[in-house]
Amino acid sequence: MPSKTIVDVIKYTEMLSPSEMIKWALRNVREVLDVLNISYAAIPEYREMVFYCNLFLIGKLRVEQMR
Repeated sequence: MPSKTIVDVIKYTEMLSPSEMIKWALRNVREVLDVLNISYAAIPEYREMVFYCNLFLIGKLRVEQMR
């Protein structure tokens, strides 16, 4: 059974547009890396994720391509 917190997060994310979801996800990943004291600049997967998210946010990729 999921906790109330998880259910609240799911409900919150269901209200977001795709662009808002991308921004929210990027913020959360960066915050987790900061808390863990991991240099995100050194992680090629992070840089690639940011690159593709930015392409989506400026309209160069569609939701289907992001999935």
